[in-house]
Amino acid sequence: MGQVTTMVNEPRSLKCFVASAFGRPDVDDIYHQAILPVLISLGIEPLRLDRVVFNDDIDEQMLACIDQCDFCIADLTYSRPSVYFEAGHVSGLGKPVIYMARSDHLRAKAEDVEGARRVHFDLRMKNILNWTAPNKTLRKNLASRIRVESRPIVRRLEVEASSRAAAKGYARSSAEQKLAHFDKRVRSMLGREGYREIRVPHPPPGFIAIGWKKSEAGSWLVAAFAQPSFTKNDLILIQSGPELAGMADALRQAQFESVDRSHGWAVGEDGTILATKDGGTHWSSQSSGTTSTLRGVKFVDALHGWAVGDTGTILATKDGGAHWSAQRARTTNLLASVDFVDHSHGWAVGDTGTMLATKDGGAHWGAQSSGTSDVLFAVSFVDASHGWVAGRAGTVLATTDGGAHWSAQRSRTTSDLVNVRFVDVAHGWAVGDTGTILATKDGGAHWRKQRSGTQAALSAVAFVNARHGWAVGSYGTILATSDGGGTWTQQDSGTTQWLACVSFADASCGWAVGDGGTILATQGDVLDWSAQSSGTTSFLVSADLRAERMMGFDVLCISLRRTPQARVLEACPSFAVFETNSVYCRAPSRYHEERMALHVLCPRSFEDFDRLLEQHLEKLSLTRSGLA
Repeated sequence: MGQVTTMVNEPRSLKCFVASAFGRPDVDDIYHQAILPVLISLGIEPLRLDRVVFNDDIDEQMLACIDQCDFCIADLTYSRPSVYFEAGHVSGLGKPVIYMARSDHLRAKAEDVEGARRVHFDLRMKNILNWTAPNKTLRKNLASRIRVESRPIVRRLEVEASSRAAAKGYARSSAEQKLAHFDKRVRSMLGREGYREIRVPHPPPGFIAIGWKKSEAGSWLVAAFAQPSFTKNDLILIQSGPELAGMADALRQAQFESVDRSHGWAVGEDGTILATKDGGTHWSSQSSGTTSTLRGVKFVDALHGWAVGDTGTILATKDGGAHWSAQRARTTNLLASVDFVDHSHGWAVGDTGTMLATKDGGAHWGAQSSGTSDVLFAVSFVDASHGWVAGRAGTVLATTDGGAHWSAQRSRTTSDLVNVRFVDVAHGWAVGDTGTILATKDGGAHWRKQRSGTQAALSAVAFVNARHGWAVGSYGTILATSDGGGTWTQQDSGTTQWLACVSFADASCGWAVGDGGTILATQGDVLDWSAQSSGTTSFLVSADLRAERMMGFDVLCISLRRTPQARVLEACPSFAVFETNSVYCRAPSRYHEERMALHVLCPRSFEDFDRLLEQHLEKLSLTRSGLA
């Protein structure tokens, strides 16, 4: 009869659930001499409850078989309630049902006064395949009906198998292959949509293209970037003004030493390392020897320090940064944070639950089991034994044996916790999205939420003792407390830039760093913040658009890694928040003069990327037509 199977990439036979009365010789004959032979000849696996070996409750097994099946054959002979239920359940799941019945059960019979055995009126309206005996005609008609019902199922399974194969091929492709495909498609589609490409002399890491489109209403821009994954530390600040400005360098994190008020280091994109020896009055660039984005830095004194970043980058110095050398991390995952308690004992954490540790200053790094696959954003140790880690969706981990064993602590939040700091084995704080601040006085056995007074995304926290602390985040937010977080007050930073990190040498001497090369400092008894010159040059994209009305700027972030819950937070007040593969949505109305939006695409395959990009540009075009 010819088998009905899917043979594209991953062949799989169809499965048919057979519902019928049990213990009836005539019905059993139809199954064994008609239904079963036809299914086998078509390569379809039959599922019938009295032919399946199981140890569970029969109802549970019935539901399991229905979930597995692609379609159902329901023999309504003897009008068994269970058969009606099973056929209805299959139909309710959107799966086809082929109805059968003995011919004389489709009409009234004198001996069946109440019609108990007659097929119910509602189902007699169906195209029921009637039978009198398991003959050749029945087998032929049943096979024909199965082929008709199975064709769309086979096509769907073939498409799904093809998609799985494409996703596997995409996963096996190198970052270079993905970037080449993204670059080609983005440029092609921008050109097709009428965007004029703007030349970028020195593009930042991950940059693909930026296009400009002029209309009667004004000008629109689309910038595209690609990275292994996008986290809150990958935010791109879009600046607009008389001249169109673009992506600014971002200083990811700063670490200043409590040994004195003079020495400090800051790290950022493209391997940037800045250092000061006079409390920030003068900053100088240090050669890192890498172009990877650096996301964390830690010094234990004025000479010995470590920095970590993308693709498993770990750098170390023994002379205050005059010379940096690479250490072997044994991972290519992104490393977001590093902490050392002395010259020997250190830890680094990052993407997909990555956790590394060293006992010899980084000469040898080994993996530790975090017990999670979530992104870990920050690590804090107070000695060689006691440490804590914060991460995605409220993750907090703790150890009392240097990381040999990690246990999860109950944070009582689902917000991303992007920074954690402890001043001793008891007192610690963690900060994250939507103004979240958590505190503990017992080493994390109990975490309690503190009232921050802000909805800004908080990216860092620093305490110099159990009472005095600071937190920083989006929109230039700086919060301060002098009672361990019982009360937080907002301080004037003088900037709306995203502040990525804060560090204090003592209760009156501290620094905050962030996007656009921003470095703020405060010294003295009264905490006033003032800007310092970082010496970095913001990356500017210039176009002769001074006379144009700026209608909107869309930033398209393409993730090389499939991250279902990827999220990009607000970068500045003009940005809206977008979930993975989101549709276009303009920024809040109070920023109507300039609509700036951040989007994230996380494709499963090259074909999926082409489809998402097509849909995205089409939605932008439709939205802009409406806004114009």
